[in-house]
Amino acid sequence: GIEVASKYLRPDGSFAFELMEGSHYAMLIQSPDAFTVEKQFALKGDTVMTLLTNSIDYKLPLIFQNIEFEANKSGIRPAMQPTLDRITLFLADHPDFRLSIAGYTDSKGDPEVNEKLSQDRAEEIRRYIEHKGKLASNRIESFGYGSSKPLKDELTEADARVNRRVEFRLLKPEEKSSARQTGWK
Repeated sequence: GIEVASKYLRPDGSFAFELMEGSHYAMLIQSPDAFTVEKQFALKGDTVMTLLTNSIDYKLPLIFQNIEFEANKSGIRPAMQPTLDRITLFLADHPDFRLSIAGYTDSKGDPEVNEKLSQDRAEEIRRYIEHKGKLASNRIESFGYGSSKPLKDELTEADARVNRRVEFRLLKPEEKSSARQTGWK
């Protein structure tokens, strides 16, 4: 097809361009500061589309609500795959970026078992992303912290759910020197 580029980018991140009515298009929006958006559509008359993506704050870990494991298991659930696929696509589109995955559990049970479970879960996610994106193994590291770093005191089941999490940190290429100091190879 014919490549159509945006005529301008507004300060709020929106843009506009003209297309021919009755044609089919594939739109690809990429940025190192946001997750990629892909959409196919047929143009019928004047059209305004609103597509949203998640911007990335590299100072904060990404925590997704649908990354939840079955009790005492580390297998990837089908509900997790769309989110993991978005992370995979981002890494495939940005080959100089790296990813750190940190798994956590709530405080129920044996701390050593929890640490191993959290490590197994982080490893499962790492393997899934590497396999799906055909990524080099040195781009992703995974760690399990068990219940050692809770976000909340566990007074309720909701508090425990908050502590059962996986954190993703995308590391920009210019962070390579600091990444090496924290264990990146």
